[in-house]
Amino acid sequence: MKHILKLIAVGALCVPIGPGAYGAPNCCPHNCPIGCGGSITYDSRCTNTTFCTSCKTSTRTANGVTTTTNRNMTATCSSSCHVTPLCKTTSMTYKCASGYYGTATSAFAGCTKCPTNATCAGGNGSTFVCNSGTYKSGSGCASCPSPGTSPSGSTSISSCYIPSGTTGSDGSGTYKYTANCYY
Repeated sequence: MKHILKLIAVGALCVPIGPGAYGAPNCCPHNCPIGCGGSITYDSRCTNTTFCTSCKTSTRTANGVTTTTNRNMTATCSSSCHVTPLCKTTSMTYKCASGYYGTATSAFAGCTKCPTNATCAGGNGSTFVCNSGTYKSGSGCASCPSPGTSPSGSTSISSCYIPSGTTGSDGSGTYKYTANCYY
């Protein structure tokens, strides 16, 4: 048997009475104006938690893009006081996830996987930073010639150096660098 929702006017509110008054898919509407015209909002006393849970801000990461979807729960009241819940997406933002760089242009595009020997913090407009011992070379990070090293974030081979105190040997004997020697 179909339940009929009865409403009585109490002050400035339409108050549901009878069995199942707040049943699915309704989610605790409140502040319904007399005559039930216009829009209403929902409060935290939801009885249909599945519907309400699905209408909250959510974040997901796929293809190196983190998408944040903001939703707003509203409802409309018909002239017969029938409440229809609505879950509207109010905004979507995209950014590159950690381990990726670039500028996200959609939920699936704009971010590039971080190259080997680099660090990518993520975010839009981001780039990669080469780890120590490497330098930026094209779209990746190249290792400094052995036994050279470099500071993190180096952008050219000229940042690579052999540290002072490094010893080596060749056909003429052994040697020791007395100062940092840059390439």
